[in-house]
Amino acid sequence: MAVDVAVDGVGDGAGDGTGEEAVDAGPGATAAGRGVRTTAVAVAGTLAAIGGLHALWARTPWPCRSRAEFAELVVGTTPERLPSAAACLGVAGLLGTGAYLVAARGGALPATGPRWLRTAGTAGVATVLLARGLVGPRLLTDRSPRFVRLDRRLYAPLCTALGSGAAVVAARGR
Repeated sequence: MAVDVAVDGVGDGAGDGTGEEAVDAGPGATAAGRGVRTTAVAVAGTLAAIGGLHALWARTPWPCRSRAEFAELVVGTTPERLPSAAACLGVAGLLGTGAYLVAARGGALPATGPRWLRTAGTAGVATVLLARGLVGPRLLTDRSPRFVRLDRRLYAPLCTALGSGAAVVAARGR
């Protein structure tokens, strides 16, 4: 059963035939709708922050003290093999796009374009993050020992959590 909830929180009952429930955190929103919006805000906000960090990394190794420390801890390689500034900015752009898609699908930002595109985009974000979180630690074993340890304790679990949240938003958002 499709249930549309208008932006002001009053459902119009028309439905769109897609079988998807629209979510709004307004006065008439359900607890499930508010949960999806909250999840979308948390995931999108984290993706945006990580995107900002990648943009910063195009110019500086912050919060590390040196490029060598940054290369070892964040990328697991040597300074000579660090990604270029353009690559860092490209990743920042992709993370920003992912943040928008999750936020729009979850009803936290105004949605533009067709619903199917937000759904597919958010599902794509979820797929990439889940793959990185679940498969990354098995594929990145040739990196520096400090990176491998951080990857298993921080990077991969964070990707898995963000991917799971994005999957919920993709499945239940608007």
